[in-house]
Amino acid sequence: MSEQEAKKIILKWLKESSEFLTPIRLFFDLENRNSKAPRQVVEAYLAIENRKVEYELLAEFAAWGLEEVAE
Repeated sequence: MSEQEAKKIILKWLKESSEFLTPIRLFFDLENRNSKAPRQVVEAYLAIENRKVEYELLAEFAAWGLEEVAE
């Protein structure tokens, strides 16, 4: 899977899970060996090796979150 595909999978999971955990805890869970995230999401997270793509993911999630909080 490409890093862009991986980013889409992760972003979808982050948005769906954001009502249950804080943004920091969501990313912490992805780093955790015993992650509660679906296997496909964890595999997508591990597939991202480019730091720029990681920052893009963070930025897109943050922008989405700021819009959600503003509503």
